[in-house]
Amino acid sequence: MRASLHQARRVTMHASPVKPQAPPTPAKAGAADWTPLHLPPAELALHHTLPTGQSFRWRSAGAGAGYVGVVGRRVVHMADVGDGAAYRVLARVPEATPDGDNAAVRDYVQAGVALAPLAAAWAAADPGRYGRVARVVTGARVLRQGKGWREG
Repeated sequence: MRASLHQARRVTMHASPVKPQAPPTPAKAGAADWTPLHLPPAELALHHTLPTGQSFRWRSAGAGAGYVGVVGRRVVHMADVGDGAAYRVLARVPEATPDGDNAAVRDYVQAGVALAPLAAAWAAADPGRYGRVARVVTGARVLRQGKGWREG
């Protein structure tokens, strides 16, 4: 039974009709390819947020190339471009329109929450432990976890 479930999952994962292209590194991609999130590194540090274990959807796109993962029903490449994080959508299901890309990504990283004032308050409340960590781990956000495959 266990082997057949594993085989079914493997077949399902490889049978996907969406085949995104390999993402270029941010340095090679044109600025027009990226949509900035307008969050400075103190508000969103991708390396402190995406590969941390709170979501297993993200994979490194290579040294300095950012991360590729799933946001709702989109395959997204996020990277540090210029003065902050930016993204580009590599693929989406037909129901996920390009018009909803920015709202979906901003909601996923909870861009509407000002992190720096919260981190400062937490550091003041716990200077011994959180205060020491906060000085070196800035921009670590809690991702908005979706509703699984029903997420839009």
